[in-house]
Amino acid sequence: MARTEWSILEGYVLHQRPYRESSIIAEFFSREEGRFPIILGGVKRARSRSARHGLIQPFDFLAMKTSPKGDMRRAELADHLHGSLKVTGHRTFFGFYANELVYRLSTRFDAVPSLFDLYHQFMEALKLDSFDARFVTGFEIEFLRALGYGINFDRVNGGGESVSEGGRYHFDPVRGFFSDATGGITGEALARVIREPDHTLSLELVRKIAAQVIDHLLSGRSINARQLCEQYR
Repeated sequence: MARTEWSILEGYVLHQRPYRESSIIAEFFSREEGRFPIILGGVKRARSRSARHGLIQPFDFLAMKTSPKGDMRRAELADHLHGSLKVTGHRTFFGFYANELVYRLSTRFDAVPSLFDLYHQFMEALKLDSFDARFVTGFEIEFLRALGYGINFDRVNGGGESVSEGGRYHFDPVRGFFSDATGGITGEALARVIREPDHTLSLELVRKIAAQVIDHLLSGRSINARQLCEQYR
Protein backbone atom coordinates (compact mmCIF):
# COMPACT_ATOMS: atom_id res chain seq x y z
CA MET A 1 0.00 0.00 0.00
CA ALA A 2 1.35 3.44 -0.92
CA ARG A 3 2.16 5.79 1.90
CA THR A 4 0.04 8.90 1.90
CA GLU A 5 1.29 10.68 5.01
CA TRP A 6 4.73 12.22 5.25
CA SER A 7 6.54 14.58 7.58
CA ILE A 8 9.45 16.93 6.96
CA LEU A 9 12.49 16.61 9.19
CA GLU A 10 15.67 18.66 9.00
CA GLY A 11 18.97 17.00 9.70
CA TYR A 12 22.04 15.21 8.40
CA VAL A 13 23.00 11.91 6.82
CA LEU A 14 25.63 10.34 9.07
CA HIS A 15 26.29 7.22 7.05
CA GLN A 16 25.07 5.68 3.79
CA ARG A 17 25.52 2.56 1.71
CA PRO A 18 24.16 1.37 -1.64
CA TYR A 19 20.92 -0.60 -1.69
CA ARG A 20 19.80 -2.43 -4.79
CA GLU A 21 20.30 -0.70 -8.14
CA SER A 22 19.36 2.90 -7.47
CA SER A 23 18.71 3.35 -3.75
CA ILE A 24 20.70 3.88 -0.58
CA ILE A 25 20.20 3.00 3.05
CA ALA A 26 21.28 5.85 5.27
CA GLU A 27 21.37 6.87 8.92
CA PHE A 28 19.56 10.20 9.33
CA PHE A 29 20.08 12.45 12.34
CA SER A 30 17.39 14.97 13.31
CA ARG A 31 16.67 17.17 16.31
CA GLU A 32 13.12 15.91 16.76
CA GLU A 33 13.69 12.15 16.54
CA GLY A 34 17.41 11.54 16.97
CA ARG A 35 19.03 9.19 14.48
CA PHE A 36 17.20 6.50 12.55
CA PRO A 37 17.61 4.47 9.33
CA ILE A 38 16.00 5.53 6.06
CA ILE A 39 15.73 4.15 2.54
CA LEU A 40 16.18 6.72 -0.21
CA GLY A 41 14.95 5.42 -3.53
CA GLY A 42 16.10 6.56 -6.96
CA VAL A 43 18.98 8.71 -5.79
CA LYS A 44 21.33 7.16 -8.35
CA ARG A 45 19.03 7.64 -11.32
CA ALA A 46 20.09 10.59 -13.46
CA ARG A 47 16.51 11.82 -13.92
CA SER A 48 15.23 11.21 -10.41
CA ARG A 49 13.98 14.08 -8.28
CA SER A 50 16.68 13.37 -5.71
CA ALA A 51 19.37 13.50 -8.38
CA ARG A 52 18.08 16.85 -9.59
CA HIS A 53 18.55 18.18 -6.06
CA GLY A 54 22.11 16.87 -6.13
CA LEU A 55 23.65 13.82 -4.56
CA ILE A 56 23.39 13.29 -0.83
CA GLN A 57 26.69 14.74 0.39
CA PRO A 58 28.25 14.41 3.84
CA PHE A 59 27.82 17.40 6.16
CA ASP A 60 24.94 18.93 4.16
CA PHE A 61 22.00 20.18 6.20
CA LEU A 62 18.96 18.58 4.56
CA ALA A 63 15.19 18.74 4.62
CA MET A 64 14.00 15.16 4.34
CA LYS A 65 10.45 13.99 3.73
CA THR A 66 9.97 10.77 5.69
CA SER A 67 7.18 8.33 6.38
CA PRO A 68 5.80 8.87 9.87
CA LYS A 69 5.98 5.29 11.19
CA GLY A 70 8.27 2.30 11.22
CA ASP A 71 11.90 1.73 12.06
CA MET A 72 13.29 1.61 8.51
CA ARG A 73 11.58 4.63 6.98
CA ARG A 74 11.04 5.53 3.39
CA ALA A 75 12.38 8.98 2.63
CA GLU A 76 12.66 11.56 -0.12
CA LEU A 77 15.08 14.48 -0.27
CA ALA A 78 13.06 17.69 -0.10
CA ASP A 79 15.84 20.30 -0.13
CA HIS A 80 19.43 21.14 0.72
CA LEU A 81 19.69 23.70 3.54
CA HIS A 82 22.81 25.76 4.20
CA GLY A 83 24.59 23.73 1.56
CA SER A 84 26.29 26.53 -0.37
CA LEU A 85 29.53 26.27 1.64
CA LYS A 86 31.30 22.93 1.54
CA VAL A 87 33.66 21.25 3.99
CA THR A 88 37.06 21.00 2.32
CA GLY A 89 40.60 19.76 2.99
CA HIS A 90 41.52 18.09 6.24
CA ARG A 91 38.36 19.44 7.85
CA THR A 92 36.53 16.58 6.12
CA PHE A 93 38.31 14.19 8.49
CA PHE A 94 36.98 16.13 11.47
CA GLY A 95 33.50 15.93 9.99
CA PHE A 96 33.66 12.19 9.39
CA TYR A 97 34.96 11.75 12.94
CA ALA A 98 31.99 13.68 14.36
CA ASN A 99 29.63 11.63 12.20
CA GLU A 100 31.05 8.38 13.52
CA LEU A 101 30.87 9.55 17.12
CA VAL A 102 27.16 10.26 16.77
CA TYR A 103 26.58 7.08 14.77
CA ARG A 104 28.44 4.84 17.23
CA LEU A 105 27.49 6.37 20.56
CA SER A 106 23.99 7.80 20.26
CA THR A 107 20.87 5.64 20.50
CA ARG A 108 18.44 5.23 17.63
CA PHE A 109 15.15 7.11 18.02
CA ASP A 110 16.42 8.82 21.17
CA ALA A 111 16.09 12.55 20.55
CA VAL A 112 18.63 14.65 22.46
CA PRO A 113 18.11 18.23 21.23
CA SER A 114 21.30 19.51 22.87
CA LEU A 115 23.30 16.85 21.04
CA PHE A 116 21.80 17.76 17.69
CA ASP A 117 22.33 21.48 18.29
CA LEU A 118 25.98 20.84 19.17
CA TYR A 119 26.48 18.71 16.06
CA HIS A 120 24.75 21.27 13.83
CA GLN A 121 26.94 24.09 15.16
CA PHE A 122 30.03 21.98 14.59
CA MET A 123 29.03 21.18 11.00
CA GLU A 124 28.42 24.85 10.25
CA ALA A 125 31.78 25.80 11.80
CA LEU A 126 33.58 23.19 9.68
CA LYS A 127 32.59 25.09 6.54
CA LEU A 128 34.46 28.21 7.65
CA ASP A 129 38.10 28.94 6.84
CA SER A 130 38.51 30.20 10.40
CA PHE A 131 37.83 26.71 11.83
CA ASP A 132 40.50 25.74 14.38
CA ALA A 133 41.41 22.11 15.09
CA ARG A 134 41.12 22.89 18.80
CA PHE A 135 37.35 23.04 18.31
CA VAL A 136 37.35 19.24 17.91
CA THR A 137 38.34 18.83 21.56
CA GLY A 138 35.56 21.17 22.63
CA PHE A 139 33.12 19.16 20.52
CA GLU A 140 34.21 15.91 22.19
CA ILE A 141 33.73 17.31 25.69
CA GLU A 142 30.30 18.80 24.95
CA PHE A 143 29.29 15.67 23.02
CA LEU A 144 30.03 13.52 26.08
CA ARG A 145 28.17 15.98 28.30
CA ALA A 146 25.10 15.80 26.05
CA LEU A 147 25.15 12.01 26.34
CA GLY A 148 25.30 12.23 30.13
CA TYR A 149 29.02 11.63 30.51
CA GLY A 150 30.20 15.10 31.47
CA ILE A 151 33.75 15.32 32.84
CA ASN A 152 34.25 17.41 35.97
CA PHE A 153 37.84 18.63 36.07
CA ASP A 154 37.63 20.45 39.40
CA ARG A 155 36.13 17.69 41.55
CA VAL A 156 37.79 14.45 42.63
CA ASN A 157 37.12 11.30 44.66
CA GLY A 158 33.55 10.85 43.54
CA GLY A 159 32.88 14.58 43.40
CA GLY A 160 33.15 15.01 47.13
CA GLU A 161 36.40 16.96 47.11
CA SER A 162 37.92 19.88 45.25
CA VAL A 163 41.17 19.46 43.35
CA SER A 164 44.29 20.18 45.41
CA GLU A 165 47.04 21.76 43.30
CA GLY A 166 49.63 19.86 45.30
CA GLY A 167 47.93 16.49 44.80
CA ARG A 168 48.32 13.76 42.23
CA TYR A 169 45.45 11.97 40.53
CA HIS A 170 44.45 9.13 38.28
CA PHE A 171 41.52 9.23 35.89
CA ASP A 172 39.04 6.41 35.46
CA PRO A 173 36.36 6.71 32.71
CA VAL A 174 33.69 5.52 35.16
CA ARG A 175 34.85 6.96 38.48
CA GLY A 176 36.41 10.19 37.29
CA PHE A 177 39.48 11.67 38.99
CA PHE A 178 40.63 10.16 42.25
CA SER A 179 43.64 10.65 44.51
CA ASP A 180 46.65 8.52 43.68
CA ALA A 181 50.15 9.26 45.02
CA THR A 182 51.62 7.66 41.87
CA GLY A 183 49.06 9.11 39.49
CA GLY A 184 50.22 10.75 36.29
CA ILE A 185 47.95 13.81 36.55
CA THR A 186 48.88 16.68 38.85
CA GLY A 187 46.43 18.87 40.66
CA GLU A 188 48.21 21.82 39.10
CA ALA A 189 47.35 20.50 35.63
CA LEU A 190 43.69 20.05 36.56
CA ALA A 191 43.55 23.54 38.05
CA ARG A 192 45.04 24.92 34.84
CA VAL A 193 42.22 23.35 32.81
CA ILE A 194 39.72 25.39 34.81
CA ARG A 195 41.82 28.54 34.98
CA GLU A 196 43.31 28.53 31.45
CA PRO A 197 41.19 26.23 29.25
CA ASP A 198 42.86 27.44 26.03
CA HIS A 199 46.40 26.77 27.28
CA THR A 200 48.21 24.18 25.13
CA LEU A 201 48.83 21.91 28.11
CA SER A 202 45.19 22.19 29.17
CA LEU A 203 43.99 21.19 25.72
CA GLU A 204 46.37 18.23 25.64
CA LEU A 205 45.07 16.93 28.96
CA VAL A 206 41.41 17.46 28.10
CA ARG A 207 41.93 15.71 24.77
CA LYS A 208 43.57 12.73 26.49
CA ILE A 209 40.81 12.44 29.09
CA ALA A 210 38.04 12.73 26.48
CA ALA A 211 39.71 9.96 24.45
CA GLN A 212 39.64 7.65 27.47
CA VAL A 213 35.92 8.18 27.99
CA ILE A 214 35.16 7.73 24.29
CA ASP A 215 37.21 4.50 24.20
CA HIS A 216 35.31 3.21 27.22
CA LEU A 217 31.95 3.94 25.60
CA LEU A 218 33.00 2.36 22.31
CA SER A 219 33.68 -0.92 24.13
CA GLY A 220 36.24 -2.08 21.61
CA ARG A 221 34.51 -0.73 18.52
CA SER A 222 36.58 1.42 16.20
CA ILE A 223 36.09 4.79 14.58
CA ASN A 224 37.55 4.70 11.08
CA ALA A 225 38.14 8.44 10.74
CA ARG A 226 39.87 8.79 14.08
CA GLN A 227 43.42 8.15 12.88
CA LEU A 228 43.13 10.60 9.99
CA CYS A 229 41.55 13.15 12.31
CA GLU A 230 44.43 12.83 14.78
CA GLN A 231 47.01 13.68 12.11
CA TYR A 232 45.64 17.24 11.87
CA ARG A 233 44.95 18.01 15.53
